[in-house]
Amino acid sequence: MPKGFYKRKTLEERFWSFVKKTKGCWNWTGNKWKGYGMISAWNPKPRLLKAHRLSYELHKGQVPKGLCVLHSCDNPSCVNPKHLFLGTQLDNLQDMREKGRGYAKLSIEQVKKVRSLYIPYKFSQQKVADLLGLNRGTVRDIVLNKTWKKV
Repeated sequence: MPKGFYKRKTLEERFWSFVKKTKGCWNWTGNKWKGYGMISAWNPKPRLLKAHRLSYELHKGQVPKGLCVLHSCDNPSCVNPKHLFLGTQLDNLQDMREKGRGYAKLSIEQVKKVRSLYIPYKFSQQKVADLLGLNRGTVRDIVLNKTWKKV
C-alpha cells in the first residue's frame, strides 16, 4: 500500500467501533441527536443513519418500508438487537404515551377531534386551538399531516 494511503473502514466496522456492550443495553458512544445514535454513510450518497436502525438491519435484516425500529428498553442510544422491534409510527406514539415519555402529549381521540372540527374558511385553526386549549401551530401540523399522519 502506498505511503499515506488510507483504507476506509466499512460501515459495519465503524458501527462496532462506537458500541459499548453491557449486560443489558449496548450503548452508542458516537454522535447522537436527541439521544439517538447517528452514523454517517456514503454509499450511494452521503447521509446520516440512525444507529439503532442500522443495528436492526445488521442483525435481523431489512426494515420494511413504513415501519420504525422501536426500543423495548426505552434507551434511545441502545443498539442491542434483542431490545429492538418493528412497529408503526402509531405504535411508537402509543408506546411513548403509555410509558409517559416523549412528545406525544395528545391522545388519538384529541387528534381526531382536531381534524373533525377544522373546516377551512369556517372553523379556523385558531378557533380549534382555542376551543381545545392547544397551540395553533400544533393544530396546523395535525391538519396538514405534518404530525400524527397515521391517525
